[in-house]
Amino acid sequence: MSLKKLFLQEVKQELVKQQHTAPILRPEDISKLPPLIQTYLEKAGFIDKPLAENFYITWEGTSLKLNPQKEWMPIACVQFNAAQSPMRNALMTSKMFGFIPFSGKDKYQDGSGNMFIKLLAFTVSDARGPEMDISALVTFLSEAILLPAALMSPYIRLQQVDDKTVTATITDRGKTATGKFYFNSDGLPERFKTEDRFFSTDGAEYDRLPWVAYYLNYKKISDYVLPGELRASWLLPEGEYEYFTGKIKNITYNVQNIAQLNQ
Repeated sequence: MSLKKLFLQEVKQELVKQQHTAPILRPEDISKLPPLIQTYLEKAGFIDKPLAENFYITWEGTSLKLNPQKEWMPIACVQFNAAQSPMRNALMTSKMFGFIPFSGKDKYQDGSGNMFIKLLAFTVSDARGPEMDISALVTFLSEAILLPAALMSPYIRLQQVDDKTVTATITDRGKTATGKFYFNSDGLPERFKTEDRFFSTDGAEYDRLPWVAYYLNYKKISDYVLPGELRASWLLPEGEYEYFTGKIKNITYNVQNIAQLNQ
């Protein structure tokens, strides 16, 4: 089965759990969240709209660096996240060296993380295990700023540390990960940092290293004020290794069926 078909199958499985109309998010619904989170949700335009319970992103200008010594590889990327239980699924496609078909799928679903990579029709990586589980779970946490239902869920605990920092802890199926959201002077998240992510160059040996996601260039997207660009980096002992950069071309909230995914 192609990774695209598998991606759609997994998204469809998740959508079956969400067959209802999302309630309207009111100011009183977020009154118990940290003030920084409340201000952000208001500025982003989530209030007085249907509660965002899932999203589908089409990325553009997206590139991946598979290890610090590699060159940047342009990729096409789409992504689906859901909040009912933590779920994240990103599908990436490209051509290595300009002609070898590459596809990758980075997923967290039902408590398990998985990085699946194919070259041509051959599987070259199918990484699983406790390190992948925690890494994928904390990646979902880093993207919770795009998904208010996740921020409001019982599996995420938020605590404001000071006027620019919120600590976030996520727990799912006995697994726990923590990170911090840092906000700029406009009250918008500018980065997320965690120590709960595992770095590997071969999929066999893992090191727990600091990881940072950056939220850049806020703008109006699909009637919300969201970061137009996201970047991700490992903070290696020898220096920062930025390995992902992408721009949000479009985001669709509260997807109810596969037909809404513009594949």
